[in-house]
Formats: sequence, C-alpha cells, structure tokens
Amino acid sequence: MNSPLHHLHIRKRIYRNLEEFPHRVAWKRRFDRCMYAIAIFSPLATVPQIYDVFVRRSVAGISVTSWTLYGLLNFVWVAYGIIHKEAPIVISNIIFAIFNFSIVFGVLIFR
Repeated sequence: MNSPLHHLHIRKRIYRNLEEFPHRVAWKRRFDRCMYAIAIFSPLATVPQIYDVFVRRSVAGISVTSWTLYGLLNFVWVAYGIIHKEAPIVISNIIFAIFNFSIVFGVLIFR
C-alpha cells in the first residue's frame, strides 16, 4: 500500500507508541489472525438461544428489552471498530447485532 494514508497510519502508530501491525513477533501475529476466527465464532454462542426461539418456539423468560439493548450496543461497537480500523470488532459485532435482533424478532412473533 503506497497511499499517503498508509504513511500517516505508520506515523500515528509511532507517535502513539503503538505496536506495528502485522507484528514482528510471530506469536503476536498468529494471535492477531486468531482474532478474526474469534470474531466469527464468538457470536455462535447465541445460536442455542436462536434455536430455542425459532425451532422450539420457546420464548419464556427471554427479555426483549435486554436483547434489544444488546443489539443497539453492538452498533456502538461497530462504530468503534470502524473508527479504529479493527476488523475483528466490526465483524463480530455485526454478527452479534444480527443474532440479537433475530432473537428480539422471534420473541415478538412467538409471544
């Protein structure tokens, strides 16, 4: 990447004493790559709840308010990830928002 923004980004990292990306240390580089997998697999923790709502149609004890707030807060995290150019944060929170709002949608349908 030879754009002026790339050089500005490098200068910003040096000025703020941030670590370079990709990192020179191998284990940190691998950890950075693992975060992309974590970003995709973490939202899968809500799949059992989605299964209960849409397959079993069991919505007892599910708070629409809580799941709506979770979904709205995901948008704040997406904005944060975009501002800081952190793709894992953006990816995981978009998936989380979709899952959270699908639960809200299911609860409203099957109530």
